[in-house]
Amino acid sequence: GSDGGGRTGPRRRWEPERGLGIGQLTGIRAVEMIEGLLSEEKVHYVAMSRPFIREPHLVRRWKSGDRSPSTCQTCGRCMLKAFRGHKVQCYRRKKTNLMV
Repeated sequence: GSDGGGRTGPRRRWEPERGLGIGQLTGIRAVEMIEGLLSEEKVHYVAMSRPFIREPHLVRRWKSGDRSPSTCQTCGRCMLKAFRGHKVQCYRRKKTNLMV
C-alpha cells in the first residue's frame, strides 16, 4: 500500500544494535508521514535526500504553512547523473514534470 509520501513497499532501516536507532530511509515525501512515524515511535529519525535536491527549501515551505508533499517523484535521475559526475540537481522540469 501507499505510505502517503510517495513510494510503496518495504522500508529500509538502520538497526538499534548499530547504535543508530531505527530510521526511515526511503519514500518520505510528506510532512504528515514524518510526524506520524515519529509520534507513533515507529522510528527515531527520518533521512531524506532526493526531496531536498528537488526542493532545497522544502522545510522552509512546510514551516510557512504549505504542507503539500515534496514534488520529487523519485525518478532517481538526479542520483544517476551525480554518480556519472554531473551536477547534483533535479533533472525534471519544475512545472510539467517532464524529463529534461
